[in-house]
Amino acid sequence: MRSLYSQNGDCIRRTFASRLFAAGMPLAEISVYMGHEDIETTKGYIYNYYEIEQNSSYMNKAL
Repeated sequence: MRSLYSQNGDCIRRTFASRLFAAGMPLAEISVYMGHEDIETTKGYIYNYYEIEQNSSYMNKAL
């Protein structure tokens, strides 16, 4: 079972990654900041990554 500290730490990391991504920072840069070697790992930390990507795609097409 995970400790409360670990859960809070993961929450902070997910929020950090999600906010950087929502602000437009490239995924590769977020991955470096988080110390991940694999971008797929970073994607797992971003809340609603695929939904954000899909909505962004729709908006770009509309413009």
